[in-house]
Amino acid sequence: MGNLLNNPQSVRTEFKINRQNRNFPVNFLSSEMCCRALLEILHQLEGGQNKQGNIDQCYDRLCELLYKEMDKHGTLKKHILRKCHRMKRPYWNTELNELWTKLRSAEKMFLKCKEQHKKRDLKDEFKQCQFNFDRRLRYFKRRFRRGQALQLEQLESRNPQQFWREINKLGPQKTLLIPLEILKDDGESSFEIDLILKQWERDYRNLYTGNNPLLFNDHFLNEVCRLKGELEKDMNNAMHCSDHILNDDITLEEVQKVADKAKLNKAVGVDEIPNEALKAPSMLRTLHGLFQKCFQDGIIPSVWNKSRIKPTPKSAKADPRVPLNYRGISLISTVYKLYSGLLNNRLNDFLESRGVMVDEQNGFRENRACIDLTLTPQPLRAPVMGSPL
Repeated sequence: MGNLLNNPQSVRTEFKINRQNRNFPVNFLSSEMCCRALLEILHQLEGGQNKQGNIDQCYDRLCELLYKEMDKHGTLKKHILRKCHRMKRPYWNTELNELWTKLRSAEKMFLKCKEQHKKRDLKDEFKQCQFNFDRRLRYFKRRFRRGQALQLEQLESRNPQQFWREINKLGPQKTLLIPLEILKDDGESSFEIDLILKQWERDYRNLYTGNNPLLFNDHFLNEVCRLKGELEKDMNNAMHCSDHILNDDITLEEVQKVADKAKLNKAVGVDEIPNEALKAPSMLRTLHGLFQKCFQDGIIPSVWNKSRIKPTPKSAKADPRVPLNYRGISLISTVYKLYSGLLNNRLNDFLESRGVMVDEQNGFRENRACIDLTLTPQPLRAPVMGSPL
């Protein structure tokens, strides 16, 4: 961000996932060199000290290895952020380009002409060029859409993602570009890059921190700290019996379960590691060692504390120049998602086995849904809700 603030015209280069080629080969990370590198990372995790720098170094080595392999198989590309240009329409061709150039030339000659007797003839020529361009434009647009419809009719794939991808091509394309413009306090627009970035950063930072100290509940914080201290004191007691569901070492089966459950073609976090790379068989033991190190020492890689915020418009009618009119979707690391999913599975198993959650709790429970309560007979629902229906 610093380079962009100092030099708005600078070109930022970074590696991105190639969305057109996310098909990872079967032999991904299966070479002898990769297996040896993964084994070295695993040994460093198991024999390293309980320090933040050690786990950060191990995770950086793992990311570098994945980057090299993805670049080797064409799943990683160099992404250059340049000045945005207007997207070329798919039905645009050489004929339309020539008609458009002729139309613009006729328009310039008509507007620059000062003689009345010549301006009438130039106006007629401009109108004729405009008519020819619009007619051919409509023709090529209809032919392109007809070709898309025929291609959709001949689609014999059972893949729902490919089907809906072709369906979305038929409709109008969404504009995902956020304007480099903000509204200042006086209602005027500003196009300065540094002011725009600072405004976005300030608005999103105040969403969680805020400027009003009265909004923070000190009593609640003190109560939570007290309960946390009592729990830690109880756990240090020799008579304390640790719960095996929550505190046992992480097993390979748990890691395999969350890795198999991870969906493909999903957005990545700041580390640019997709779920496809984590499903490689040779990654299982390395992920197991990483998760066990995090669980045992209570520390995680520093990059997991960062996320990439994807602003999504809240409404099509809202002013796009106001940062708070966008809903910030945080994209965290996919490896962190696996680790969080593993801990979530343990918590769910603990709550289900201890009967902590009441039977009326259907949300966020496996094989249950909130709509199930609507199928419950009325005499059974009324006592639970505390009022007659």
